Amino acid sequence: LVGSEMCIRDSWWTDLMIKHVTVQGRVLDNGCGVGHILERFAPDQAVGVDISMNMLRHAVGKSNRLVLANSQQLPFKSNLFDVVFCRGLLHHLPRPDLAAREIHRVLKPAGEVVFVDPNASLISRLPRWAARGGKHFSNDHKSFSRAMFRKMLEPYFAIDKVEYFGYVAYPLLAFPDLLDVFKYVPFKPIAAKVAMGMDRLFARIPVIRA
Repeated sequence: LVGSEMCIRDSWWTDLMIKHVTVQGRVLDNGCGVGHILERFAPDQAVGVDISMNMLRHAVGKSNRLVLANSQQLPFKSNLFDVVFCRGLLHHLPRPDLAAREIHRVLKPAGEVVFVDPNASLISRLPRWAARGGKHFSNDHKSFSRAMFRKMLEPYFAIDKVEYFGYVAYPLLAFPDLLDVFKYVPFKPIAAKVAMGMDRLFARIPVIRA
């Protein structure tokens, strides 16, 4: 929500998630935040869930169905959704395994789910070091290794694809109130696009990719 470079990053991130979906139907944005994914669908097609009322206030108008709820105990019947998006949610939860089980429960048998969460690496540790245990990171906040993430998801889902991104754009753009490296950079939208272009390059290099 801060600056045009953040909007560009969020739009890119959302595009990356949606492009992997091959089915159509009812959508759940689990941990919807301000509704970046919701606004890509018809208001009556997507349901947004978040535990923060403040986030849901920002999402008003992007969906006709916004629900204040805990993702570890979703208030929906089983086999309801064709697609579930889970963007940057699991690493915030005390019991992410319960959230994975709940997503499996509410997803139709032929449905698809897209997860995005930080990979445990130097890149994902940098913002935490910059924050020094401040309000950005609760005691539940964590980063998953690939092995940990697979172990959590594989009891419920067949994993079709794993993709990495955010090598440059994540640490530089995601926390402008911690480290605003773009404060004195002219043409911020162009600089943000350059950072995302570097991400796409790094994602093609096997030694760096993971």
